[in-house]
Amino acid sequence: MALEKNTNIVMEKSNQALNYEIKKIDGVKLATTCAGLKKKKRDDLLLIFFPKNSTVSAVFTKNKLAAAPVLIAKKNLLSKKKSCAIIVNSSIANAGTGKKGLEDVIFYTSYLAKKINCDAEQILPFSTGVIMEYLPIKKMVSGINCLVKELSYTSWDNASKAIMTTDTKNKVVKKRVIIDGIELKIIGIAKGSGMIAPNMATMLSFVFTNALISKKLQNIIINDSVNKSFNNISVDGDTSTNDSYVLISTPSDKSLQIKNKDDKNFHIFRQLVIDISKKLARKIVDDGEGATKLLKLIISGVENKKHCKIIASKICNSLLVKTALNASDPNIGRIYSALGSSELSFIKKDNFILKVNDLVIWDKGKIGSSYSEKKGQYEFKKKNIVIKISFINKDSSADTYEFYSCDLSKEYVEINSNYRT
Repeated sequence: MALEKNTNIVMEKSNQALNYEIKKIDGVKLATTCAGLKKKKRDDLLLIFFPKNSTVSAVFTKNKLAAAPVLIAKKNLLSKKKSCAIIVNSSIANAGTGKKGLEDVIFYTSYLAKKINCDAEQILPFSTGVIMEYLPIKKMVSGINCLVKELSYTSWDNASKAIMTTDTKNKVVKKRVIIDGIELKIIGIAKGSGMIAPNMATMLSFVFTNALISKKLQNIIINDSVNKSFNNISVDGDTSTNDSYVLISTPSDKSLQIKNKDDKNFHIFRQLVIDISKKLARKIVDDGEGATKLLKLIISGVENKKHCKIIASKICNSLLVKTALNASDPNIGRIYSALGSSELSFIKKDNFILKVNDLVIWDKGKIGSSYSEKKGQYEFKKKNIVIKISFINKDSSADTYEFYSCDLSKEYVEINSNYRT
């Protein structure tokens, strides 16, 4: 459903009265502090406090060795008592820490609960950083004492910086629209740079909105959103133990109400959340560890999305494709081979067209008639590279799918070989 149709909606950039920076979501308070978890002195602990009538949905890593905070957050989301706070630490992932890791999370969430007057199961904990290291609990407690004193409405930039690890840029996306005279605001933050794969990518993302929506409808939106954004990116093909994406709606008596799946507002809100998530996902790939180029992969003519995922994984995670991109080497055989390695039965030499940007390099059974090494190198030297794979499909209803990745550089190796030092 197009946002502009069947409803009175004013997008942020189309009206000067809306042209101001969104600084807050009503009822949501944030604080950051330096608890000394990082070797470099910078904020490494984040607290977000929100109303107890909020609707909270989350998607977590599919890694079978999920981190202690992920296990506790999942458990707390099942509690009858509604979530009202998020606490995030960077530098240490608290994964691969066994029973002690779980006990540490229970301890610091219980301590925080007393400070903010709620129950421990109403707090959602998250961590990111080095795996198989224990949290320094004394530093966590000291940091929590600072956080509860500093809560404010406008610290979104600081919040996005406090959760960074190898990120070189903080990631914030804001959106404000007017629908039928009612203001709808969305603010999202994310972190991610390495250990990124298209399977609930290694990242943390928290998206807040002032919409009034049920948990059932919001669950539909978050799952749809993650499948069209964070699950369609890859930096290095690795999936972490701590991946988490949380969507929180904090309604008031002035909120836009979303009643059911047939409600026009459901479709508008759903698309806005998807757009926010896509922008955050794109920022993660843009900031890929050591990345110098952005790869956009477009696949069309394939009816089964799972097949698209398989193809994307083979191309976006191919070290040979990624290093060729980094070197601006038009070794088109790398892409051709990666596509074939997907082993999908419908892939035939003569049923697809392969392009790099607008240059045809494979045309239904033969190398593109206008292709040359010189032209290929010209395209591969560009910072933004688009690979298009179009399958010949009689069913014109087959969707087009987009995936994002980046090149692999010497700097990536340096960053990760020195990650703990």
